[in-house]
Amino acid sequence: MPQAIPPLGLGPLGLLLPPQPPRRSPSPGASPDGTTDDPTFGRTPWIVETCQGAEEAGASAIWASDHLFWRRPTLECLTTLAVAAVATRRAVLGSCVLQLPLRSVA
Repeated sequence: MPQAIPPLGLGPLGLLLPPQPPRRSPSPGASPDGTTDDPTFGRTPWIVETCQGAEEAGASAIWASDHLFWRRPTLECLTTLAVAAVATRRAVLGSCVLQLPLRSVA
């Protein structure tokens, strides 16, 4: 497979996206485990902001990783990269780990 070389102007930095949304401080609607009843919590705006900020800071690559087990819900790798693709213009996107047996071929 040929190496993907980012366009000129981007630096050697990369960003590994976290597999879970950042935790918010407890709010009146939050339970002790940190979950909340806020309907926007855990949605994608933080991914968009993070990817755009990384690209503006000079990141040439944005990576996401797949998962098997976590104590709380996590983001699906390929969907996260799809959001990152829409949010960025020049950064190269990739998956660090992709659990192929978890995906159906049909």
